[in-house]
Amino acid sequence: MALYFRLTLRMRNRRMGIPFWSRQPFRAYLDSVAASHITPFHTMDDLIAAAEPTKRLGNIRRPLLILAAKNDPVLGQDAADAIATAADSMSYVHVIKTDEGGHVGIIGRDPQWFVNAMTNFFANAPHVPPRP
Repeated sequence: MALYFRLTLRMRNRRMGIPFWSRQPFRAYLDSVAASHITPFHTMDDLIAAAEPTKRLGNIRRPLLILAAKNDPVLGQDAADAIATAADSMSYVHVIKTDEGGHVGIIGRDPQWFVNAMTNFFANAPHVPPRP
């Protein structure tokens, strides 16, 4: 899976004019986005800081369900643990960590569990008033 992500990122980068064999393809991509000025963030560090979910959880005003797999090849167990810890005291944010599921495989690993989780979450969410 990690090889697939690297390959597709390199192919996307090449279409953006970034050399296919860039040493750090994701960093090269973020540098390109920052340099393009299509966002208000002008450095890679600014982009990453703005996208860091553990720092943005305080903005949540409606129920949010986060599914995090410990074996996610993109985020990994450290990221799953960090977001679970950050959300621990937030009543509007619910984190479910699974041992397996990869980056998007939770749906395929156990489709019925996923359907049940989504159904329960969305059935109950309208009953929660918005956080002030």
